[in-house]
Amino acid sequence: TTDNKDSYLKEVLDELFAAYQAGDTTAMATVVRTWRSAPRPAGASMLVNVAGEATGSVSGGCVEGAVYELAGEVIANGVPQFEKYGIGVSPDPYRLQKLLAKSYSPIAC
Repeated sequence: TTDNKDSYLKEVLDELFAAYQAGDTTAMATVVRTWRSAPRPAGASMLVNVAGEATGSVSGGCVEGAVYELAGEVIANGVPQFEKYGIGVSPDPYRLQKLLAKSYSPIAC
């Protein structure tokens, strides 16, 4: 396997597209940068839908849980978030962008 951003996006792409087509509200978290070793590389993504179902992974352990909880908040209030998570006292081991907004509905132009 290769560690490129595209391959990690493909893990959630089908589910993201299905949510988009259905007009379902979905939150998406994406690792945008890592520092030293990290459980998942930049590009790893996770989706959370309004039913609380998750697809993909951004980390594991307590960070994954925190991202899942934040996804629920973003679904509820519609405000995107950008968070930094670290391990122990290390400075900024990895950052996660939590897009986390409603899935985009088609716009009639």
